[in-house]
Amino acid sequence: MSTKDDIEAQVRSQRQHLDVLARIQADPLAQPEETEIDRDDPLGTWLSDDVLEQLTIIDCNGDFVGAELLLCVGGPGIRYDSRWGEITGHWGGETATAYVHSDTRDVIDGFLAEIFRMSNYRVASV
Repeated sequence: MSTKDDIEAQVRSQRQHLDVLARIQADPLAQPEETEIDRDDPLGTWLSDDVLEQLTIIDCNGDFVGAELLLCVGGPGIRYDSRWGEITGHWGGETATAYVHSDTRDVIDGFLAEIFRMSNYRVASV
């Protein structure tokens, strides 16, 4: 398997994982494929246990716009951008990109926005 094929396979795997997480988050009684995902708080558990870094993006009013999440490093590096629903993997000079379904993006983005809202972040007045 080539490096490009390996990156594409890992990006697809991440997309499938996010689809399952979002389905369970939206409906905890959903029965997707066999999985050991925490059904009580699937995205919260994923964010605290599996996401390596989160960059929250806000506008000039301090409102949540989206987040970039680092999912994997060390070959390939894989990131998820919630603004576009885009998962991108980079390894050497190769790149692969996949897009999550709009329903998945909406569930994840809504969850991240709620986490941001609960943080009580405020932009300082200048």
